[in-house]
Parts: sequence; structure tokens; C-alpha cells
Amino acid sequence: VALRDLAHFPEVYADATVATVGTVARIGGRANPLFVLEGGGGGARIVLEPAARAASELRRHVRVSGLFTVSFQLGYEILISRITPVGSL
Repeated sequence: VALRDLAHFPEVYADATVATVGTVARIGGRANPLFVLEGGGGGARIVLEPAARAASELRRHVRVSGLFTVSFQLGYEILISRITPVGSL
């Protein structure tokens, strides 16, 4: 699924297992940073949970698969089941 589609049509993918590609970025302060998947044009940004799994891939272009959810606190997020650098198996 294109990252921009997840951001623009979340109701289609809510509570579904998805796979998408983007770059892991860090936002927020030092105490409680969030790790997000960015890319796809239009400022698409999806929170990645758990943060510890995403942190090791900071600034890398990755493929992420997991459960796509909508959180009132965090917005759109993917509960990671697998995260790998693009080009890896």
C-alpha cells in the first residue's frame, strides 16, 4: 500500500495488516520521541510502534508490515510485525 494512500484514506485500511515503504524519522523531544515513517509525497507521516523496533532503522529507507490503526493520541500508526531495509530480504 502506498504511504500516501494510508494517510489519505485511513478508513479503507483501518485495522488491516498492511505493508508499505518509507523513511524512518524521529520527531518529538528527547524524553519521549516518536518514530515515524515518512514519504510518499503530500507530507504523509505514520507513527511506528513499538518505537524501539523503529529506532534502529532511523534515517533508513525501509519496508514495514504490520497492523494499521487509528489512535486518538498518536493519529495513524503501524504496529510493526516486520521492518527491513529496502533491498534486504
